[in-house]
Amino acid sequence: MYLRVIKCHLRPDVSAESASDVYHEILPAVVAYEGCLGTSLMVNDATHTAVAFIYWDSKEHACAAGQHLRPLLFSHTWEITDAPLDIAGFHVMHHSMLER
Repeated sequence: MYLRVIKCHLRPDVSAESASDVYHEILPAVVAYEGCLGTSLMVNDATHTAVAFIYWDSKEHACAAGQHLRPLLFSHTWEITDAPLDIAGFHVMHHSMLER
């Protein structure tokens, strides 16, 4: 399993609900890609930070989708963020939900 983490700093006037709206606009395109296992969104109102997780079955599928998803992410998030997106990838070594 591979995890793509997208972190952004929201403008102070942007609510968690607005971040969630953008997430749901992008979601259908993300989950349509081969290998996408699911997504999560977390928002910290105190720090104006949003973090999205995209779970993939492999790094290869994450990278292939990333070529198309990056422009989509940037086009949908530029109005709600005040800094560039921070995008990173990680191999998932353990995931408690999968180990039950």
